[in-house]
Amino acid sequence: MIQVYLRKSDVEKAKKDGRFITMTSNERIVRHFWQLFDAAEFEEAGNLLQPNAIIRWWNTREEFKGADKFIEANRIYPGRWRITVERLESINNLIITVVKVVGQDISFYTTSFFTLEEERIIRIDEYWAENSEPPDWRVEAALSVQF
Repeated sequence: MIQVYLRKSDVEKAKKDGRFITMTSNERIVRHFWQLFDAAEFEEAGNLLQPNAIIRWWNTREEFKGADKFIEANRIYPGRWRITVERLESINNLIITVVKVVGQDISFYTTSFFTLEEERIIRIDEYWAENSEPPDWRVEAALSVQF
């Protein structure tokens, strides 16, 4: 079974339309993980990870072996940033999220693949993309429009 969760407004619309949206325990765990990261409550978020969790940031080819190292890297990451869950999809024990990360001078989208075992996160594979304007060559060629 695949369930898709989009923006909060989509969930509100589904409720108004009388459609029921259920969330699995794994989905609740991942959503809570992002809420804790948004609040900069990293120690608490660490409790949602298996101690031997593996986290990979593919853009920089970094691997964090263990929850403690990953949590520390985020705790000391420069600046304060906020996170909004834009999309959450679930396929068995794999949860996929797209989040928007915004700080004083940064704006990214992150696509994350969470694997859970025994109601704790055992693996995260993340892909980061910086938000920017389209390059001049595409604008000049009128190949796309901005949304």
